[in-house]
Amino acid sequence: MYADTLDNTVIEPAVPVIEEEPAAIAPVQTPEPAATHTHETVIPAEVSENDTIAENDSIAADTIATITVPATLKAAPPFPPAWTTGLEPTPLAHRADTDPVLSASIVILLLVMMMCIRHSRRLIPAMIKDLLSVRTRKKSFDEHTANESRVIILFGIQFTVFAGILLSAGADIATGHPPLTDTAMTLLPTLALCGIYYIFQICAYWTVGFTFATSTGRRLWLRGFNASQSLLGFAMAIPALLVVFYPDAADGALTTAATFYVFARLIFIFKGLRIFYQNFYSLLYFILYLCTLEIIPLIVVFKTAIALNG
Repeated sequence: MYADTLDNTVIEPAVPVIEEEPAAIAPVQTPEPAATHTHETVIPAEVSENDTIAENDSIAADTIATITVPATLKAAPPFPPAWTTGLEPTPLAHRADTDPVLSASIVILLLVMMMCIRHSRRLIPAMIKDLLSVRTRKKSFDEHTANESRVIILFGIQFTVFAGILLSAGADIATGHPPLTDTAMTLLPTLALCGIYYIFQICAYWTVGFTFATSTGRRLWLRGFNASQSLLGFAMAIPALLVVFYPDAADGALTTAATFYVFARLIFIFKGLRIFYQNFYSLLYFILYLCTLEIIPLIVVFKTAIALNG
C-alpha cells in the first residue's frame, strides 16, 4: 500500500527560483547654494549595499568640500593699526602749573618754612608783637637770636616769591591775558623786581628812621616792617598757590591777597605814626612819607611789572 502511494505520487520537476534584482538607486542630488557645482552620481545595479553607502559618503564629502562662498560674504581686508587713527595730539601748554622748576621751588620753599617754624615756635608770636608794639624790649631773651634772624630772612624770601607770583598774575590780568601763562624763567624778572622793592623799602625806612627818629624808634620801625612782610608771606601762600595751580580762581585769590597787603600796610603805617608823631609839623612830614615811600613806589612797581609781562 505504501508502495502504491509512492507510485501514484507525481514528482514535479524543480523550478528555478529567480531572485529579483534590487531596483536602481536614484541619483543623489544635494541642494547647493548658487554659484556652486552639483555632483550627480548613478550607482549601477550590480554594486553592493556597502559600496552604495561608501559612494554616498564620498559624494557628500566632495559636495561639501567644493562649496564656494559668494563674493559678498568674503572677509574684509584687515583694519589699519589703532595708533594710525584717532585725534591729533595737542602739545602741552607752557604754564606755571606745568613747569616743574616753579612747582619744585614752591614745594621746597614751603618745606623749609615749616622746618623753620618747627624749630622756632616762639618766633611767630614775637613777630606779631614786633608789628603791633612800640615799646622797647627790656628782657634779653626778647631779642632775636642769630638763628631767628636767619629765619626772618627766609621769611622775607618767601614773601618775595609769593608776592612776585601774585604781581605777575595781576599784571597779566591787567593786560588782558590769562594769569601766569609763563614759566619759571619768565617769572624771574618779576621776582627780581619784588626783591629790589623789598630792599629799597628797608633802605628807605632806615634812612627816614635815622633822620626823624631815635635809634630805638628806628629799630622798632624796621622790626615792624620785617614782621609785617614775614607774616604777609604766610598770608599770601594760599592765594599764590591758587593762582599757580588753579588759574580759574585767580581773580578771587588776587583780591584776597590785595586785602591782606593793604591790611598789613595799614598796621605798619599806624605803628610808624605812633613812633614819629610829635606835633602838627611831624604829621605833615608823615603825609609826605606816605606819598614818597608808600604810594608812588607801589605804582611804579606795578607799572614795571605790566611792562615786563607785556
